[in-house]
Order: sequence, then C-alpha cells, then structure tokens
Amino acid sequence: DTKVIQEAGIALGPRGHIQVTEGLETNVPHVWAVGDAVEINNPLIEGEKWAVPLAGPANRQGRMVADNIWNKYNDKPLRQYKGTLGTSVVRSFNLYAACVGMNEKMLRQKKIPYSCVHVHPGSHAGYYPGAKQVHLKLLFDPSGDKIFGAQAVGEDGVEKRIDVIA
Repeated sequence: DTKVIQEAGIALGPRGHIQVTEGLETNVPHVWAVGDAVEINNPLIEGEKWAVPLAGPANRQGRMVADNIWNKYNDKPLRQYKGTLGTSVVRSFNLYAACVGMNEKMLRQKKIPYSCVHVHPGSHAGYYPGAKQVHLKLLFDPSGDKIFGAQAVGEDGVEKRIDVIA
C-alpha cells in the first residue's frame, strides 16, 4: 500500500515503486529509500528503471544509505548505486533453476532487438562420472556487445553458470 508514501509527497514510478537518485535519496529532503519499495537503474539498458525485490541488493542499499547519510552531513561525496542485475536461484527437490538480467518477455515488451541461444552441456566434464545435463538459455544483443540475461535449469552446476554470466 503506497497511500502514506503518496501523502508524504514522495515520487512514485509508473508501477508504484519509490523513485530514488543513484544516492538512494527520494525527492523529499532527508528521506531515503531502499529495498523492495524502490525502482533503481537497470544496468543493462541505459535510462531504464526497474524494481528488483531481492534481499542481497536491499542489504547493500541499506548499508549505502547509512554511509550516504554520514557523508552528506560531513560534506563528503555520496556513494552511487549503479543498479542491480537481479540474479536469483531456486531449488525444488533435486532441480535448480536460476536466472540473471532480463528475460525474453521483458525484451519484447521494450522492443529491444536480441538473439537467443540454447545450449545443453553437462554439469562437468563428460569423462568424469555423474555429469548431469544443464539447460541454459542466453539472451544477447545481436551485435555481440552485451548480454541481456540468462536462465538455466538442471540438477547440478546451474547456479555456477548463472553466477559467471552475472
């Protein structure tokens, strides 16, 4: 519920998230915001904002705000939060799924040209017993300049591959 935020005069984005500067300040003096409530820079698309409701980035933002409050009132430069890629992993029984960045639906909605490759390597070298198949999808700029995102599913090695892409 964003009623109290609106009544305080804090600017909200189109989806109801709090708008903040790179220093995580709102448009209201002496009010800072972090975590699931804020929209931040999408480091994959210049000028694009998005919300990434994950604990790791929220924790980092909270520590940055503490530093920035100290810095602001001691005439030091504010730390800048450059954005979040949004990396996550989930496990269900013996299957892992992980993702980072943008997915195809997001890219189509933004009308961003992209290419996609699907690969199905083993979780480790084939000559070593017990390798499991990993299903990996990589989304990238057709010019080859940028990776937009990736998703992977498998029993082993999924989170390692997504971490490397991130």
